[in-house]
Amino acid sequence: MTSKEKEEFLKDDSLGTYRNELEENGTGVILYSPEMGRMQLEVYAALLRMGMTPVKIEVMEPTMENLFLEVVR
Repeated sequence: MTSKEKEEFLKDDSLGTYRNELEENGTGVILYSPEMGRMQLEVYAALLRMGMTPVKIEVMEPTMENLFLEVVR
């Protein structure tokens, strides 16, 4: 994703619910959501509307350390 494509993607209205929980990483974007399936559908739909083809989409699972810290809290 080029910088221009990333800007266009981040301006898309469908990302409204995820704007507060995203990280920009170079030309990439990391989105966080407890509703992974719904988020994936919305991201794919946004990319399709914009005519963009992602180079890489990765579903990141929490590490055992993160899970342990969540349980301890």
